[in-house]
Amino acid sequence: MMRMRKVTSLLLCTAMALFIACGEKQTAEDPNLANASKSVKEGYEHLLAGQYEAFLATKADADSLPEDYREQILTNYKQFLHSQQKVHGGITSMSISRAAYAEPREGASPADTLDKEIYVFLLLNYADSTQEEVVVPTVRRNSTWKLK
Repeated sequence: MMRMRKVTSLLLCTAMALFIACGEKQTAEDPNLANASKSVKEGYEHLLAGQYEAFLATKADADSLPEDYREQILTNYKQFLHSQQKVHGGITSMSISRAAYAEPREGASPADTLDKEIYVFLLLNYADSTQEEVVVPTVRRNSTWKLK
């Protein structure tokens, strides 16, 4: 049963990555893609440094979380790093592999989504020489890119 869930999750992630990659609209000079990527990199640098509050601050709508839920999230961040240490020896480095605009949602006009949501592909490198690519959705809040 557990293996079936892992396979299903892997297939869903692969399908989503392929879907997003096929619809990519990106250029190296695009300031939105660069700024969203920078926000993700800075956020995850906080997480890897154990600066959980600073990482949470990079999340969209983090300032409106109830205090008890906020504490649960911070605990989850600590547990995540602990589990990565236990399973892979920890995360040794990370890099942004690419970024792409999200496709408009069904029923939305392209103007509703354009420049408002970007997927950033973050490559995590582990001490055991394995890598994992994580898709981090970002959203623009005023003039700042925040992690979803």
